[in-house]
Amino acid sequence: MFILAFCCACNSGKGKADSVDRPVGTSVPVGEDTVAFCTDSAEVATVPRNADELFDDFIYNYAANEKWQKARTVFPLPYIKEGKRQLIKEADWEHDQLFTKESYYTLLYDKEEDMELEKNLSLDTVTVEWLYLDVHEIRQYHFQRRNGLWMLTSIEHRSTLEDPDEDFLEFFYKFSNDSVFQRGHIAVPLKFVTSDPDDEFQILETTLEVDQWFAFRPLLPVDKMTNIDYGQSHSMHSRRKIIDLRGIGNGFSNTLFFKRSGNDWKLVQFDDLSN
Repeated sequence: MFILAFCCACNSGKGKADSVDRPVGTSVPVGEDTVAFCTDSAEVATVPRNADELFDDFIYNYAANEKWQKARTVFPLPYIKEGKRQLIKEADWEHDQLFTKESYYTLLYDKEEDMELEKNLSLDTVTVEWLYLDVHEIRQYHFQRRNGLWMLTSIEHRSTLEDPDEDFLEFFYKFSNDSVFQRGHIAVPLKFVTSDPDDEFQILETTLEVDQWFAFRPLLPVDKMTNIDYGQSHSMHSRRKIIDLRGIGNGFSNTLFFKRSGNDWKLVQFDDLSN
């Protein structure tokens, strides 16, 4: 486990420390490989120096600890809902664990090459999203890297009805909630990619029939799902959509590939590379 240490007093070095587990990574001791960030209230959050390199490392730290989350949020924080803007004061902020208390989170892509964007160390803007499929709404957390530090700069809550992914999201909501509809929107045979049970370093490519899909399928989002927008392209004209399901600390890794023919979406490939 990747361990974070958090101190409660700035410069004194005598604050009580809290330990928080990050889902993946290796143990990092407090010392030369850590850096302290102070808030106006003289609180210190000590985190690994490389926590701001990859956004994924930052966001777990951000969600895990209340003090460090406040330190990395710009206050008063703009909150925009359906075009109406208000400001959230630091005193009114409630700790937001984002998606880290879920068993998995999801990522949405149009093309496979965009799945490498999360490894880009030069990113300076990323948006974490909750997609409320049942009510056609989205809640977006906008992060910017300022002077090398990732900061939450605003939150926006709005309708998704004009979004480029809305057609697919409406389809996916039906796909997840209606097994009869789901059965009719699976390619036959369905391409299946998984790890070789006899050799974990080898990948097997085979096919599944519809009933086999129902035996192997993952638990799908029902009324809401997440997305992290690293800058991947999203187009209403895209003929492909990819949903990547990532486990949080449990080795779960499934990917669903959808293809549109005419106005009809179908699941054409299912990857299960869990370990």
